[in-house]
Amino acid sequence: MTSEPLDDLEQRRAELYAQLAGTGDFRPGSVNETWRRCGKPACACAQPGNPGHGPRYLWTRSAGGRTRTRQLAAAELDKARREVAAYKQFVAVSEQIVQVNEAICEARPASAAGPGVQGGPDADEQLGPLIAGLREQMSAEIARLAADAARSLGCGGRDGGRRDRDPRRDAEAGRLDAGAAAGR
Repeated sequence: MTSEPLDDLEQRRAELYAQLAGTGDFRPGSVNETWRRCGKPACACAQPGNPGHGPRYLWTRSAGGRTRTRQLAAAELDKARREVAAYKQFVAVSEQIVQVNEAICEARPASAAGPGVQGGPDADEQLGPLIAGLREQMSAEIARLAADAARSLGCGGRDGGRRDRDPRRDAEAGRLDAGAAAGR
């Protein structure tokens, strides 16, 4: 697959992502039809050639290292079968995505930075606004936590006892110190 051009591989990956997005509801496991004998000697199910009581429809799957089974009502049967089939489709498309991504990783030159690749010449330009936004959010959260701490220590009102200063403004300016946090 690595002999394909990089653009073709990326196009194939985009198509697979679109296919994956259209998968819909799915669930792992299988749906089986079972018949059983009740064990009563006088019951019709005990007669030779009788398949037994049923059919019962069971949805079986593995969860947490254990096999889980649930009996399905007749009304749930078609829905459960569609969802199990959709899961198989989801797994198949996911495996194809992994194969295409491996081929993309092999085909992409080490010096090139593409979507989702860290580094490269445009990485700083792309991440700059994101980093600035995160810094602003962190500063505001630190200021809020400092004000909460000051209030819990009984250092004053909503602003931590310092009515002349706004802790959020101080945090944004990088002037939040231990004294402001303690309300001194």
